Amino acid sequence: MAGNRRGHAGSVSGSVVAPLRWTLLALSCLLSAPVLSGTPPTITFTPAHPTTRDMINAFLSVPDCGSTTTFVVSGAQITISTSPPTFCGTPPPVTLATLGALPAGSYQVQWFEAQVLTATAPLVVTAAADPTPLLQPWALLLVVAGCGALAFAKLRNSASAS
Repeated sequence: MAGNRRGHAGSVSGSVVAPLRWTLLALSCLLSAPVLSGTPPTITFTPAHPTTRDMINAFLSVPDCGSTTTFVVSGAQITISTSPPTFCGTPPPVTLATLGALPAGSYQVQWFEAQVLTATAPLVVTAAADPTPLLQPWALLLVVAGCGALAFAKLRNSASAS
């Protein structure tokens, strides 16, 4: 009977520990999947070759679970910070930071998740070409003045002809 009690007691503690063990194993697999995939997280930008007129978005290749993303531009350094997640749905949402339009220049972007550096990437923003010169205010004024001068000259010629 002593053997039965030990077997029974062992199975009770085993039945309590086994689900906990499987839960911890599943949780560690989910959390380590990006690390074990062999590909470090990367930052990509849309548009790929931004100008000073473009709204720039930065994407982190690792999905994030409902955290808050903020960024700071300091000179040529852009620091994006993502707070720890609060809830994760299936599939997790895309990790996105909307940087907006930036001045022309070369930037170094650093992305931190829960205060840990996750990825870095360079970003080059080029100056946008000026719009069509005819749309510039001074050019429109010049066209209107030219049309007025032509109309005045035509009116003067028709008045002198009669």
